[in-house]
Amino acid sequence: MLRRSMLSSSGTSLSRATIKRVGPKQKAWRSYREKRANSDLDEDELIKCQDHLIGLPACGIARPPSEMDLHHIKGRNERPDLYFEDSNNIWLTRECHDEAHN
Repeated sequence: MLRRSMLSSSGTSLSRATIKRVGPKQKAWRSYREKRANSDLDEDELIKCQDHLIGLPACGIARPPSEMDLHHIKGRNERPDLYFEDSNNIWLTRECHDEAHN
């Protein structure tokens, strides 16, 4: 992220604005995540944590997609060819996602 300052005519800082750069891969990931979320929603518009698929104890929690993380089973650096592969991406709560990386 870049931070850019706006200056008044006297050269003093007026405010700071954060500028986010979004590359093509991040745009593609957001699109994939949105399509995947829409296909995985249950009748209550929630997605259930799939922690049991990677050996964690099943938490059984279901939340809206905005509160869930899409986790790569095989890491992005380890297997970049599986980045958008459905079989390599599972839904985890943020808490389970943290546990998966510890």
